[in-house]
Amino acid sequence: MSTYKVISADSHSNEPESLYDRLPAEYRARAPHEETIDGKRYLVYEGRPPSPIDAPNPLNEDDMQRYWRDGEAVGRQQHREGGMHVPTRLSDLEKDGVSAEVIYPQAVFKQFSSPDARFQKALARLYNDYHHEMFGEHPDQFVVSAQVPIVDIDDAIEECQRVALMGYRSLSLPVSMPMYSYNSPRYEPLWAAVEELGIPLAFHVFTSGPLPTPAPEPEEKIPNDLEGQVLGMSLAMYPMVQLIGSGALQRHPDLKFVLVESGIGWLAWLLTQMDDNHHRRHMWEVPKLDLLPSEYFKRQGYATFADDVVGLMVREVTGVDCLLWGSDYPHDEGTFPHSREVIERIFKDVPDDEKRKIVGENAAKLYGFPME
Repeated sequence: MSTYKVISADSHSNEPESLYDRLPAEYRARAPHEETIDGKRYLVYEGRPPSPIDAPNPLNEDDMQRYWRDGEAVGRQQHREGGMHVPTRLSDLEKDGVSAEVIYPQAVFKQFSSPDARFQKALARLYNDYHHEMFGEHPDQFVVSAQVPIVDIDDAIEECQRVALMGYRSLSLPVSMPMYSYNSPRYEPLWAAVEELGIPLAFHVFTSGPLPTPAPEPEEKIPNDLEGQVLGMSLAMYPMVQLIGSGALQRHPDLKFVLVESGIGWLAWLLTQMDDNHHRRHMWEVPKLDLLPSEYFKRQGYATFADDVVGLMVREVTGVDCLLWGSDYPHDEGTFPHSREVIERIFKDVPDDEKRKIVGENAAKLYGFPME
């Protein structure tokens, strides 16, 4: 495996709270922040219930390698120094055997949920400017996914065009839009603009647009962590089916999209079910699709995974050109610092040419990373 170039198509950065000092004064009090509620620490951001920060159970030594350290103290959940410090990140990548990354800021979990279009636009610009400053000097090693304000479509198009001029090569939208699903005609100008820019869209799991009635109470994730993590990944099915079923991919054949941190074990089942529905219920299709639903995905879609041997077992159905490996660095559910070991284990029965595509070549082609 050491001769293969490994590119993580799903990694993360972290933003310091001091970043929000750059917001216009009218928005600073509404910025994401930590808050103590009933003696527990929470992350608070507009449009979502407060989210707990600290794990209730002790971390073992291996866990601590995946968490941020300040001296000997383990820092905030899912934080590691490399999330905010490029030299440390580069050192961690070298240790982990990873050559380049597509980076999704923590902003993907914070920025989309506000129903206020002006506030969302201000946050998106702040995040995109900051991450360009942080990673922009390393285009061969880092592609950061720009945050797109989605409440107002004109704002979305404007920011996509602005970040394209800055050199961004990925555009993030929330995986779930509870108020306006992606099969709505309101998105048509956005799909056309993104297709023209030639930049792939990204739908990262665990992200959501504004909720109709945001819950004000703290979100106690811990008792339902299995439910939240596993079922949350299944939400990636929604934008995929909506883009295909609405005819958006048919109308925009050069529009590319990536389902991020979704895993791939479910993908073969969904592709076959969509095609079966197309055959049996074609008389109800609006618009009528010219190709099989699975063919649109294989032509224009991708999905990332970290440790999903089941998904690799069914690659005869999915193909390999749509599969992207990712470490999820520096998150606790990711493969760091054991990425090479994980790759060796889950790819042990995969031919070398297919392995090479999935762990590096597909991402290089999609995002413009060098493969030398």
